[in-house]
Amino acid sequence: MPPREQRPAALRIAVCLSGLPKAIVTPRMQQHLAAVLQPLADDPDTDLDVFMHMDGQTMDEWAVRHAARRLRALNVLFYGNSSMGEEPPNLGDCPTRNRGPCCRHGYASSVKLRGCLRDIEANERPPQRPYDFVLRLRPDIEHLFRLPPSRQWRCLRRDIAWAMIVLPNATTHCFPGNAYPRARLANGLVPVTKPGLFLDDNLALLPRRAAQAYLSVADQIEKCVPTRPLNKLCQRRWEWPECRVHQALATVPRLLIGELPSTTPAFAFVDCEGPGKNGPPCVQPFRRWQYRHFSERAGFARSPAGFLGDKGLNASRFATVALRQGCSPDG
Repeated sequence: MPPREQRPAALRIAVCLSGLPKAIVTPRMQQHLAAVLQPLADDPDTDLDVFMHMDGQTMDEWAVRHAARRLRALNVLFYGNSSMGEEPPNLGDCPTRNRGPCCRHGYASSVKLRGCLRDIEANERPPQRPYDFVLRLRPDIEHLFRLPPSRQWRCLRRDIAWAMIVLPNATTHCFPGNAYPRARLANGLVPVTKPGLFLDDNLALLPRRAAQAYLSVADQIEKCVPTRPLNKLCQRRWEWPECRVHQALATVPRLLIGELPSTTPAFAFVDCEGPGKNGPPCVQPFRRWQYRHFSERAGFARSPAGFLGDKGLNASRFATVALRQGCSPDG
């Protein structure tokens, strides 16, 4: 008898969904995110594990747990250290005042990411295999496409970390978004150790070896990140939470950075302006077409009806440069 053809081991992908849960409690956002994850969630050869780590001070826990069930999350945890009201970081050359010996910007968010890392490590204990990739998501981002199918992920290079926005030369303004969108990296790749690089921390697709550093940022903040820059990697953005991620990823040997194709040319998120008079907290959708200064809201425009798509979302593809040579992403 001819030998049986062995099936490849299941692709293992962890999703870290963390942040303020005010958007994810709405049915439309749940349907949208489920549609984004569908190419992986419905693939029998892919193990997709969702872990939710949420601010516990903004929404009722029962509503978030309902969302977790709809997304088939393995675990949901709530945190009392809310990022709401957190003092904004020093924006480069913008005026600032002395905030003490240590930078703590982004700490509340980073603690949630570290909690997700603990979930990942717990689900990697033998006989389980390590995850192949980790997808860091916020619960309030609109995606323009579904994620690529699993056959594309199997060909994905393990030496690239993907962010939603990468500006390769964001060094001349106190807020690098002033250069958006003309300075976007698009389909290019650059070393993560490139000085002056700006990468956002709202979304990331990480090979497992890079996820360890990315999700452990809270450790370096707890040890004290001095207000005086230790290197020139982040240029004028040393105090920014994004710099903590950049510094962490720069410790991963031979790592490149790229932009996820399914979030360009624009991204959107759902914001809440406060509780409605006759119902639950309002959830208002906004689309951010371009960045403005941190303190301005001029870059936001209300989007038309049908904002959070689900059934009409097309699948995306990774750029050719992101795929291993000799690996066929089409089977």
